[in-house]
Amino acid sequence: MTAGGGVGGGVTRWSGLVLRVLAMLGQAASWLPVVLARMRQESGGNPYAVNLTDINAQRGDPSRGLMQTIGSTFNAYAGPFRGLGIYNPLANIYAGLNYALHRYGTLAALSEPGGYRRGGLVQQVLDNGGYLPAGVSVAINRTGRPEPVGRRGPLVQTGDVHIRERADIDLIARGLAFAIGIPG
Repeated sequence: MTAGGGVGGGVTRWSGLVLRVLAMLGQAASWLPVVLARMRQESGGNPYAVNLTDINAQRGDPSRGLMQTIGSTFNAYAGPFRGLGIYNPLANIYAGLNYALHRYGTLAALSEPGGYRRGGLVQQVLDNGGYLPAGVSVAINRTGRPEPVGRRGPLVQTGDVHIRERADIDLIARGLAFAIGIPG
């Protein structure tokens, strides 16, 4: 068993290893329950889990391991652990979390229903248009009613806020998450 893995079934046996990877990636230990919940959904804690039914498998690159990474994602995000292989728990957790951080800017994407594909709320609400819900999410809408959010070419606009680049969206999301106390 990989160092930090512990014993027992399910995902809790991987808590020590997840905490180690969170520290390596500069993330707060408070993300542990979120990571374990995603791991439970993805693999049930089985480091040899393979999904042979999703679109990735149909394309010849099935999701594998604790965090269900595909080969190309694993190779791109496993960093110094790539040589350990996709089924190695340390390498797989590192690749999955590193991917989420690079793709979505936050581990909050792990909480989204349906996996990483849809990303966090910023991508769902702002990138695709629609309505910004009343209240506080990754943006603050104080109108008391849903506010339309549209996309015009490279410009995302909501009310008087104009976002010109994806980097701006990520920066705003991180700032708002910090302001409302979401760990990260």
